[in-house]
Amino acid sequence: METANGNNNHGARVDTTAVFLDVFGDRTEFSTFDEFSELFVRFEKKSRYIFRVKNSSSVEAENRRRKDKIDAAIKYSGLVLCCVNCGDASKTLKRVQEG
Repeated sequence: METANGNNNHGARVDTTAVFLDVFGDRTEFSTFDEFSELFVRFEKKSRYIFRVKNSSSVEAENRRRKDKIDAAIKYSGLVLCCVNCGDASKTLKRVQEG
């Protein structure tokens, strides 16, 4: 099935900016990964989209290469998240409700 812009449902883009801003506000920095993660889980539930780690670099690995160490509470020195269902809220809602 095609959308109004000619994309199929798998290629359709979903704008979750309003939900993201509602959850995170103007927060751009966090003291720990857990602090960020708590808000991100709230964003996933409210937006009905679940994300997974696509690519990551741990602070532990980064600290092996650095003279100035990063606080281990940060957990990741780099993190890329992606939606598990390419924006299909009907599939992700069930997972959010179950989890």
